[in-house]
Amino acid sequence: MNNSDFFTRLVIGGGIILLGIGFLLDQLFNVNFGVVFSKSWPLILVVLGLVVIIRSPKQLLVGGTILFAGVVMEISVLVGGRFNIWDLWPLILIFIGVSMIFNRNFISQAKMEEKDDRTDTTVLFWAFDKKITSENFKGGNVTAIFGGGKLDLSKCKISNDGATINITTIFGGVEIITPENCEVKVAGLGIFGGFEGKSKSQSVSTLPKLIIDGTAIFAGVEVE
Repeated sequence: MNNSDFFTRLVIGGGIILLGIGFLLDQLFNVNFGVVFSKSWPLILVVLGLVVIIRSPKQLLVGGTILFAGVVMEISVLVGGRFNIWDLWPLILIFIGVSMIFNRNFISQAKMEEKDDRTDTTVLFWAFDKKITSENFKGGNVTAIFGGGKLDLSKCKISNDGATINITTIFGGVEIITPENCEVKVAGLGIFGGFEGKSKSQSVSTLPKLIIDGTAIFAGVEVE
C-alpha cells in the first residue's frame, strides 16, 4: 500500500469513526453533537477535495474546486449566512473555461480514435468514447463530472515501463476496456461508489503493468 493510499483511507476511515463516536455520545449522553455537525458538515467537502488532490495530483483543478466549495460553505455557516449550495453554480463555468483552455480533449462526445502515448480527457455534463491504438501507451488522466464514457484500450500496447490511468469521477461513470498481454492492477478508491473489476495477473511476470487508480465519488468505474 503506497503512502497516498494509506493517508486517504486513514482520513476517510478516521472521519467516519469520529462521526460514529460523536453520534453515539449524542445518543447516550445528549451532547448535542447534531448541532456541532450541522455547523461543520461542509468540512466533508474539504476532506474530499484533499483526497482527490493527494491521490491524483494532476487532478488539482477538480480537487481544488471541491475544496474551495467546502471552505466557502463552512465560512458561510460559521458567520450565520443563509448559504445555498446553488450559489456556487458559477464554479461550473469557471471549471469549464479552465478545462477548455488546458485540455484539448475537453469536448469529445463523438467516438474518437487516438494514437498518442498519453490520453487526457475531461467531461462535465458530457460523454466521451475513445479508442486508443498507441504502440507505447503510458497512461493518462480521465475526469468525468456528471458525465462519463468509455476508454477502449483493447488495441493498444502498454509501454514496457508500465502505464497508469488516474480517474476522477463524481456523479458519473467510466468504463475501461483493458488490452491483453499485460498485468492489470485496480487500485481506485470509492466514496459512495466504487471500482468494479478485479486486478488481472498473468503467469509471465515480465509483462508490462497497467494500473487503474483514482477516486470515484457517488460514481462508478468498471474495468473489463
